[in-house]
Amino acid sequence: MKISNTNLIQININKNYNNKNLCKKNTNYYFNNSLNSINNQQNINFKGNLNKNFFIKLFNLNPIYNFKKFNKKEFLNLSENQKQKLRVEYLILEKNLPKKINSIGEIHDFASECIKKVFDKRFGENNYIVLPLGRSLSSIGKALALKIGEENVINIPMSNAKRFFTEPYLAENYNFCINNIQKSSGLKSFKEFLSSKKLSKKDIKKSNKNYILLDYCCSGYSLRGAEQLFKSDIIWGNQKNIYAADFIKILENFENKNYNLKLISELKNILLNSYYKDFSFVDASKKLKDTKKAYKKPNNRLGNITKLIWFHIIDTIISEKNKFSTTLKILPRQQYELPILKQNVELWQNSKSQFINDITNNLNEINKIFSNQQKTSEHYKNDIYKIYKFLSECYKAPTYENICYYYQIKNDIEKIINFKNTLKTIDSII
Repeated sequence: MKISNTNLIQININKNYNNKNLCKKNTNYYFNNSLNSINNQQNINFKGNLNKNFFIKLFNLNPIYNFKKFNKKEFLNLSENQKQKLRVEYLILEKNLPKKINSIGEIHDFASECIKKVFDKRFGENNYIVLPLGRSLSSIGKALALKIGEENVINIPMSNAKRFFTEPYLAENYNFCINNIQKSSGLKSFKEFLSSKKLSKKDIKKSNKNYILLDYCCSGYSLRGAEQLFKSDIIWGNQKNIYAADFIKILENFENKNYNLKLISELKNILLNSYYKDFSFVDASKKLKDTKKAYKKPNNRLGNITKLIWFHIIDTIISEKNKFSTTLKILPRQQYELPILKQNVELWQNSKSQFINDITNNLNEINKIFSNQQKTSEHYKNDIYKIYKFLSECYKAPTYENICYYYQIKNDIEKIINFKNTLKTIDSII
């Protein structure tokens, strides 16, 4: 069977590429200038991670559609004729993709739409900048950029960020970690990278937007480590417009329709096994000094296969056909375990995780006071030590009683920590 250019253009392939008859086994396909040949395809038992050589043996892709920047502008510059050819190429490629990569366009569309709706509701449209960490959410971040603008999504290469995490009630460990980062030869380079992306401490402080560190959490230590690093005085400080969000918690904000549950289940499995790292737009960065290089060097292990898959993702997102429904839950307030929190629980937190996050911020601010060895009165030092001891005990035992009591006195505690209350003594609060 041969498909001529004329017939190729006439093939009608919808967004979901349902016409599977084009992909029968043991059939030869010839595409002019684009896909040279695929001969005698056989059943393939695919095991392990994606392998570039596996695909190259099947496909000889001519990079005439060179998506250098993988962006919406380049997609829109393609003619309808070129898009149709690429849709056919992707249809054939999809038949040989492992199941873990199936529905990749649909999943990216769904995931990015969930992120957008949650952050739009929390911060307002065009009032936030999303900072996906590392490689796991890199391609999903790019999909999100198609919806909220490329200037509002900046992928920060940062592998194994849990190396920056220390338990906040261990002041000596916290200070040891911060001191090591300050002595790191890569810190200057990392801060230069942030400045080049308008993410310096001054940029964050004067900005009216909110900055959201976004990661896929398993244990959660990587996200907490990144948050601890960025909120330290050596990077941004504990500014009020910095947030850290768990992507999986964001997904849980949506109505439990069968369609959504299926995609969420697939997505959790994909991220847990790091499958999307094959399509990351940044490389691994295990040291701060590697950040610039990792940002400039996308993971291109699959060569033009990646470009074809990314074409499919953009095509899926931009198309208006077959849009699914993503409906945010409106949780009645009584569903929260702790009514005392009221509206303080973020959309990606529950009562307990919000408590851990808030108390960690307090403890880290006290750790900074300890490390700076500021000249303060003995009376103030004693108050700070008592607060530190109280918060540490609450952190290690997040019981209902401790959480409720903490939120009753939280504002007074923070005023003392920040030198804003010299009238009340800690003994009158705790």
